[in-house]
Amino acid sequence: MASGGDGSFAQRARAVGTGAVEVEERKSIRSARITAKPAGAPSPGAAEADGRSEAKSEARTLKPNDLRAKLAPLIGDKGFAAWTELKEAPWADPGNTPWLMKNDVRGFGLKPTPDGGVAMPLKDAHGRLHEVKFISPDGSSRRIHADGAAPPLMHLIDPGRRVREDTIIVAGDYLSGAAIHKATRLPVAVAGETEKTMDVAGALRERYPDSKLVIAVDRGQAETLKKKAGEIRAAVAAPPEKTKSFAKMAGDPDSIRDVLARPAGDAVWLRWRE
Repeated sequence: MASGGDGSFAQRARAVGTGAVEVEERKSIRSARITAKPAGAPSPGAAEADGRSEAKSEARTLKPNDLRAKLAPLIGDKGFAAWTELKEAPWADPGNTPWLMKNDVRGFGLKPTPDGGVAMPLKDAHGRLHEVKFISPDGSSRRIHADGAAPPLMHLIDPGRRVREDTIIVAGDYLSGAAIHKATRLPVAVAGETEKTMDVAGALRERYPDSKLVIAVDRGQAETLKKKAGEIRAAVAAPPEKTKSFAKMAGDPDSIRDVLARPAGDAVWLRWRE
């Protein structure tokens, strides 16, 4: 009797055990179905790592300006982003830009805008672009730039790449700068803002300590700037009394060169005019 009871109990235990195993097996199968991935599918961690690897590889192969163009909209580099948008536009010249035609000057490193004006990139003394200045046909302007302070900014007119070896002229506006370059063929740094002309001259003195600097300003500014100019070893030049600005002399390049020859050390021109 006891033996039969024991056998029955053992059988029941084995049945329960088998059922428990089957239940566990079914749970394992369901779990495997839920978590199983298609063959070859990467895990989220692996996919993320692959993405980072691809991004690093692309960053290594891109040129610095191309990489900066990709990042500009993401990091608030508004000036560079604005200039990048104009990448496919032609260079501005009097034939496609009424503002240049009206003022009798050429375009040096400018892009035309739909309203007939120009877009002028503004860089620091080391050549890094910070802002874009949009000049309308009526002479009004607006600037696009990143938030925060920027160093003194300028637009360099120097197609011959002579800034490291020649006299540098600093002008307070583009029209004056373009007229001066036309007359002298010297490198001309156009201040992003007229009132910052001396700041630009100071930045150039730091960048090119041995260069001759000439600050070309309107007639009314010459006397007030001479002392400050002397502190950075720069000369000051202004148009004759009958003319208010170099921009108004654009049609008379010889007269512009007459004004700038002595402060710029243009010995050939001085000898020719004797």
